[in-house]
Amino acid sequence: MPAFTLRELATQLGVELEGDASLLLRGVQGLDEAGPGELSFLANARYRERLPHTRAGAVLLRPEDRPLCPASSACLISPEPYLAFARAMQLFHPPALPEGWGVHASCVIAPGARIHPETWLGPGVVVEEDVEIGAGSRLLGRTTLHRGVRLGRDCLVHSGCTLREHSVLGDRVLLQNGVVVGSEGFGFAPLPEGGSLKIPQAGRVVIEDDVEVGANTCLDRGTMGDTIIRRGARLDNLIQIAHNVEVGPGTLMAAQCGVAGSTRIGANCRIGGASAITGHAVVGDRVQIGGGSGVTGSVPDDRVYAGFPARPHREFLQQQAALARLPRLQEQVRQLEQALNAALERLHALEATLDPSTTPDEEDPA
Repeated sequence: MPAFTLRELATQLGVELEGDASLLLRGVQGLDEAGPGELSFLANARYRERLPHTRAGAVLLRPEDRPLCPASSACLISPEPYLAFARAMQLFHPPALPEGWGVHASCVIAPGARIHPETWLGPGVVVEEDVEIGAGSRLLGRTTLHRGVRLGRDCLVHSGCTLREHSVLGDRVLLQNGVVVGSEGFGFAPLPEGGSLKIPQAGRVVIEDDVEVGANTCLDRGTMGDTIIRRGARLDNLIQIAHNVEVGPGTLMAAQCGVAGSTRIGANCRIGGASAITGHAVVGDRVQIGGGSGVTGSVPDDRVYAGFPARPHREFLQQQAALARLPRLQEQVRQLEQALNAALERLHALEATLDPSTTPDEEDPA
């Protein structure tokens, strides 16, 4: 693992340093676990009480948290300590990539494939006709690129991925293990006599630059036209993107989400895990969807939705609070019913004791 002095870290992270600039750090740990040779961070105010007790050699923190830092720890001060922590993790944990370039002897490569000499193709990689692979890209073991695939520069495709016909990937795309790009969309026409007729899926998947796709995620190609994952989007593991879906730039989707066909998701959205989004919907820009939600229609820009069916977050919280009161309300209703029934019984008993001949309506006017 690489090691850095505090001066080197401060320079590379673009943060302010207070402490021994020559201190050598060899890793990153949490506030409770870090030792004198390690860097830690405080980004969440809930953990401020732990800061005075840390043994970390240095701590990334906001300026307002500086007074809580123990004298034994140096300070790396940043208005965005979590972002600085992410960059520090990249420095201490660079990806383990094959060194150099080349093609493993077990690869199967079609004569018409165009592969830049500065690439790495690992064991068992299959490259079909009319495939193009850009400079600096690495394909690890058992990856298959079908006919007509275009792969940009500096991509990393982990083992077991499949890129189906005519899929297009931009530069610096990262595919985790087992990703399927360009699988056939779920398209069938019902037959009058029962059953269904398969509709050929003739479109593509287009993945723009700087996209990351998590393990075992499936991106279906368009029926006609393209399924598009825009620049900088991040998709977690086990996500299903149906045909002709568009995921906007910078959008993050957590694991086990499912998006039905022809839905458009805008820019910089945050979609919680295990959420489902119906087909032909438009989800606006900067929308947040709570985990486990079911989005059954379009959502305007800058909204926060949650629940099933998904609704505005405040409304969802109000309804959840009301649901929590249901047992008590049921008991109150039962008591009110009992009191009402008892009152009716008393009223009926009182009516039965009255003599009809003495009622005002039947008195003799004489």
